[in-house]
Amino acid sequence: MTSGGLFWWIDFKGVVFAHRVEASRKAACGFTGIWRTRPAGEMSWRMTHEPGAPIQGWNTLALGPIEIERVGMDIRRLEMDAVPELWRINEEGLPGVGKVTEAAMGDLLSLAELPLGVFEGGELLGFVICLLPRTRYGSLNYAWFNERYDQFLYVDRIAVAEAHRNRQVGGLLYARVIEEADKLGVPIAAEVSLQPPNPGSMRFHDRHDFSEVGVLHHGKQSVTMLLREWTGTAQRT
Repeated sequence: MTSGGLFWWIDFKGVVFAHRVEASRKAACGFTGIWRTRPAGEMSWRMTHEPGAPIQGWNTLALGPIEIERVGMDIRRLEMDAVPELWRINEEGLPGVGKVTEAAMGDLLSLAELPLGVFEGGELLGFVICLLPRTRYGSLNYAWFNERYDQFLYVDRIAVAEAHRNRQVGGLLYARVIEEADKLGVPIAAEVSLQPPNPGSMRFHDRHDFSEVGVLHHGKQSVTMLLREWTGTAQRT
């Protein structure tokens, strides 16, 4: 597909790209379109590119800012009445996500800077909970980042209901997390279980451009500490 001479498409990370654009050129016009994969309707996206957004470099280039939404799915901020469903989906994700009580889930939600859920027909399909630095949250993993970085958006957990996995729900949530981190001008911090291993989550974070910045051992468990850099660099203490 083209718009204003730019070739564009969407990849599975939820990022719109241009091809063969001159260095430092700006897109002269915006565009909105629908991209569908097979089977028809299984993955449909609405895409909007704002006119004049900067494009840098040659060949495959990210356009921005980008607004991407799964057709038929609604992403909205989570409220306290969602806590029972959050806890249920979290339980389905064990041991890939940390185990919490329903009460602890409610407390975590109250501390969150960015608690988002994907809904379809009123059903919660998946969620992400993110915090800014230096809340009273007692996670050792969160404390590790607080000790080393001044600014970040911390992904405490992302989970998708078992019945709705492989529908790109996690990718859609991360697209919104990345959008929010870019607005704040901060890197994204997260961790993935190393022992026991979680190779699926590592692949997922690798696709979203996270890099390993350390390993934290506590008890019989170990986690790989990850950071997705902003356009600048994380500010270390």
